[in-house]
Amino acid sequence: MLRLTRKLYTHESVEAAYKREDKPVDWRDILKGCSCSKICSFLLKFLPIITEVRKPYIKDCVVNDLIAGLSVAFMHLPQALGFGVLASLQPVNGLYTTFFPLICYVIFGTSPHISFGTTAIVSMMTSSVVEREEAVYWSTMNISSNMSINDPAIQEQLMAYKVEVSMTLCFVVGIILTIVGILRLGFVSTYLSESFIGGFTFACAIYIATSQLSKALNISVGIVSGPGRLLRYYIVLFSKIHEGNWADFLIAVFTGVIILAVNIGVNQRFKDRMKIPVPIDLIVVVLATLISKLGSFEYNLGVDIVGDVKSGVPAPQLPDLSVYMFTRVVADSFLIAVVIFTATISMAKLCAQIHGNTIDDNQEAFAYGVTNIVASLFMCFPASQAHPRTMMLSTLKVKSTLSGVSSALFVLILLLGAGPLFSHLPIAVLAAMIIVAMKDLFALIRVLPYYWRVSKSDFLIWVLTACVSLATDLEIGIYFGVSFSILTVMFHSCPQWAKGYLLARAKDEDLYLDKSSRVGLEDVHGVKIFTFDSKLYFATAEIFRKDLYEQVYTPVKLEIVEPEKGQELAILPPIQGETIHHIIIDCSHITYIDITGINILRQLVVDYRHMGTEIFLTKVPPFTVTALANSNFFDVLPMDSIFFDVNDAVQHARVYTQPQPATP
Repeated sequence: MLRLTRKLYTHESVEAAYKREDKPVDWRDILKGCSCSKICSFLLKFLPIITEVRKPYIKDCVVNDLIAGLSVAFMHLPQALGFGVLASLQPVNGLYTTFFPLICYVIFGTSPHISFGTTAIVSMMTSSVVEREEAVYWSTMNISSNMSINDPAIQEQLMAYKVEVSMTLCFVVGIILTIVGILRLGFVSTYLSESFIGGFTFACAIYIATSQLSKALNISVGIVSGPGRLLRYYIVLFSKIHEGNWADFLIAVFTGVIILAVNIGVNQRFKDRMKIPVPIDLIVVVLATLISKLGSFEYNLGVDIVGDVKSGVPAPQLPDLSVYMFTRVVADSFLIAVVIFTATISMAKLCAQIHGNTIDDNQEAFAYGVTNIVASLFMCFPASQAHPRTMMLSTLKVKSTLSGVSSALFVLILLLGAGPLFSHLPIAVLAAMIIVAMKDLFALIRVLPYYWRVSKSDFLIWVLTACVSLATDLEIGIYFGVSFSILTVMFHSCPQWAKGYLLARAKDEDLYLDKSSRVGLEDVHGVKIFTFDSKLYFATAEIFRKDLYEQVYTPVKLEIVEPEKGQELAILPPIQGETIHHIIIDCSHITYIDITGINILRQLVVDYRHMGTEIFLTKVPPFTVTALANSNFFDVLPMDSIFFDVNDAVQHARVYTQPQPATP
């Protein structure tokens, strides 16, 4: 048998044996920290690329990283074109939102696996904002009665306004994320539960797929925004179903089937044997463009095509920072910033865990912010990471952010000259690609049986967030989901759930467990060990006292009036049962105590002492010790009654011979 022994410790003896080290403020150390080299080192933290290129392994990995970046670039092209359309903008805006964020993240980012650029959910949220603002702008436009919203001149004017809105949105999102990084507020992402993110992401997938149905059918649905827009969208879509073009529909179906067949039958089935997956999206885009051009689909079949794709890089221009525009997008910017940070940092941490890297949350937030600020100057909408691109970089085992350089160069070539080659690409192809890309997000619903078994509250958060988002709008869904998540936390932290119970000792071991739920335990004679699994404050103080009375005994008070002496107070011992000479209170869960809790504890010490029962406190958290000391609590209960551990208090109580005399 292994026997372990140690000294018996009170709180004071532990503090004396293992003193805390309080370092005095040394102004010389502060001045040293403000030296030029220290300041330069601090500033260089905001430019990780400088440290990155100086690492010894960079020469060995740079070629592999650049090749990996080129492989990912093949995914960037179709996604940029498709998500540009998804954001209710032009395909070229998707290319801009790919090129500029890629370059910026190479400079400011710390995760080698994050592939910044366009992404479905952020594009969908951008679409919600620009379409809402488009509806407001359309209602204020002065146009002649013979012109409609489908007029090319009107469409061009509306598109210019939507791009302006997206630039302002991108800029404000960047400002918010930059502030989060500078003020080191990266921890805020922990307040978004996994169930909320899952439900919201599923709702986004429904919105994204729905938004592409009209493009797959070549039906003009018009502007649909505001609460309930999903239902209204379907009503308009089905009312115009007879206007759809069968050629667009067949192209979309054929594209979707081909992409699914290759992704499932080849890429997933043989992923262990393939270094990189077949870039089926890029292949489909190239082939569809060639076939459409050779067959003159636009004229012969009435197929809707991408149209003119501007070549070149746009000149920088400031977004509209007027008070009106800022107030219109600031709330949406905050929500998009939260989604970008949460989605991107979670993927960065996952890849870091897989490959043994380190990620700085706050520098990452700063990188996301600066990237979006710079991108907003070049007709971009908010940028984030995309799961498929990030996982490909992880699979290819890149070791630096330099992979973004080759991806950006590929997109730059397209912008400078090759972009117009895709002008004949059918819109239905992009729509099908986006719908198929939602397959994994639709599969998120499979997690619900697991949530139901493990946590009913997480199940409700997931389902209600998704349902409210679908029934109203994504913005309302976010507000509801976050609020409901907070309410569930408050519910589980409700003081009514606080509970006090007795502990008993395991036979032949110094192990103390819940007496009510286990067998094989025995009480310590004359000692009751009580624990309370909550903080001790105004909302739980009476519960604490009530449970202690029920589990141990109630110190009964009777007022006796004698004419000669006046009024006296007698406190009676328990009517029957063993004599309790010590109550040990395990305070390990009492991480916070307020004035009400302190007063209750003080009164219990006095009342039980009159009964001949002493109270010991054990495992008292530092904050609680400080609060008790500041309230002069230890004038009533001396510090030598505060023990390091339950067993220390039990061993001390066992040598008890006679109760302390009652306090006069």
